[in-house]
Amino acid sequence: MNANQTVLNDFIAKHPFAAAKALELLANDEIALYFETLTLEKSATLFSFMETNRAAECFVLLSSNKTKELLEKADASLIASLLKPLEAPQRK
Repeated sequence: MNANQTVLNDFIAKHPFAAAKALELLANDEIALYFETLTLEKSATLFSFMETNRAAECFVLLSSNKTKELLEKADASLIASLLKPLEAPQRK
């Protein structure tokens, strides 16, 4: 792990709300790309602090592997909040 990733992981752990708000300044595809590098726990934490519709928009851009991991292992209430704003075809 490089120094930048160490600092980012520490920032997410200590200031998850600020980290989520900082991420929201990026484009959705950039956010999704960043989530691909994170652990399940950090991804779930950041998603839970993001604005709901924005989080849902980013969620659908994740790779199938990351989506599957979140669907299988993340808290059910988080997954429900990510899927609720989506249109029915996207939810499936």
